[in-house]
Amino acid sequence: MKRKIIVSLVAALAAVLPVHQSQAKDCRGVYEITQTDETSFGSYLAWNDTNIHGILIRETWAHVEPAKDRFHWTDITNTLTNYAQVYSKTVIISIDCGISLAPSWIYTDGAGSFTLSDGQTIAPWDATAQSFLTSLFSHLSSKFDRDTTVVAVTMWCGGTAIECNFCDPNQPSDKANLDNLAGGTGLGGNYWLAGAKAIVPMYSGFFNTTIYLATGNPYPDSNSTMQALVHYFNGYWGGTNGLGLQSNGLTITHPSPTSQTFPHCNTTACDTYTGKIGFQSAHAYSNVPGDGTCAQKLTNAQNHHARWVEIYSGDINQDVTSNSENGIKNFNTYAAGLP
Repeated sequence: MKRKIIVSLVAALAAVLPVHQSQAKDCRGVYEITQTDETSFGSYLAWNDTNIHGILIRETWAHVEPAKDRFHWTDITNTLTNYAQVYSKTVIISIDCGISLAPSWIYTDGAGSFTLSDGQTIAPWDATAQSFLTSLFSHLSSKFDRDTTVVAVTMWCGGTAIECNFCDPNQPSDKANLDNLAGGTGLGGNYWLAGAKAIVPMYSGFFNTTIYLATGNPYPDSNSTMQALVHYFNGYWGGTNGLGLQSNGLTITHPSPTSQTFPHCNTTACDTYTGKIGFQSAHAYSNVPGDGTCAQKLTNAQNHHARWVEIYSGDINQDVTSNSENGIKNFNTYAAGLP
């Protein structure tokens, strides 16, 4: 099935984007999570472990664009050339633009910010901020979309981190301040949503690469705002093989093994979703054993029909030591058999 891009009426940016179709690269199997803004990738287990498909490279905007239009891709390109290509691995890339992760120059140059209980973050609804984000994601796609070792990209879509969290539900002032900016009680969700929708078309340069959205809790409204973004995201890209959803809190009990509702989405959104599903381990087993063993977490991911899972080095070591790496092997076998 081919990806179809539908021009959005919500974001003015989308009006100038071309309509194009393609067959996206396939993302499936187990990936090792690297340190944020890593500069030396040689020690990761994935390179010499045939059961690990590759790595997740986690960058921040401040690291890859420390000055306006001065992009630092060297750490990624060196990893692709010296490791991924040499060891026949693939790579997922994420660029986090959330709290304290955007470069300071964007604010000096007029980008809007918003202060939450956890700190200052970029205002996704701000036009100047959107123009800088457009440039960032355009350069990202032109640099890596055609690279055969880059199989997927995580979409940052207005959250305080790579997930779509924004207002902390345990901090009522976050919601109150956003509502006040939006013009009234209960209006903050749609205000954030308009900004998030404007970001979605910025990834249109990825013709060949799977793009996935990490769901979260942007506004305390029983997931209605997140569900609306998932519907928009799915509709914009056409629900094709180049689209995915991910949850970054995988444990033995999260999401519930007995429920098919995707985290932070209501049932309707998940039942009508036709793309790919993936997860990221909430913590390394070595840090939080109570989250479950590597095999237990991967079994839960399999219960939810995941195609890929991102796990920490501590998870890999635990499965190798205690389980002969059978948890990872079994998940890979399952993922390989998916259509």
